[in-house]
Amino acid sequence: MLRGKGLGVYGFVYLVERVGQESAGPFALKVARYPRDPRFEREGELLSRVRHPHVPRLHDRGEWTSPNGESFPYVVMDAIDGVTLYAWAAHQPRSLRERLRALEQVARAYPSGPGRAGRPCGVERGGSPLDP
Repeated sequence: MLRGKGLGVYGFVYLVERVGQESAGPFALKVARYPRDPRFEREGELLSRVRHPHVPRLHDRGEWTSPNGESFPYVVMDAIDGVTLYAWAAHQPRSLRERLRALEQVARAYPSGPGRAGRPCGVERGGSPLDP
């Protein structure tokens, strides 16, 4: 583990690298804040199916069992530098057109419609990174 990267409503994000394969990373390790959180199952499933240049690629998913026996889902994905949608919008005044363009980019990255998963947890709370 290199360092903590963020804390969201649904979980903790850490910047990590694979021991012995440091040149392959870094990666983002996202661990659920609450045991057996079904949103992380959904997020892992969605990330496993989405291929888009603005969506982090999923490398692994599973459950970590704490010393007291509780299971916490996790996902390992590409680490992305950038700012969240909230930070981007708050940094300076944005026109309606700029905000809609950013929202459109996020919406196009994730499948929708019958039988499709929706969006990852971070997108629900403005956690989608934007290039600075």
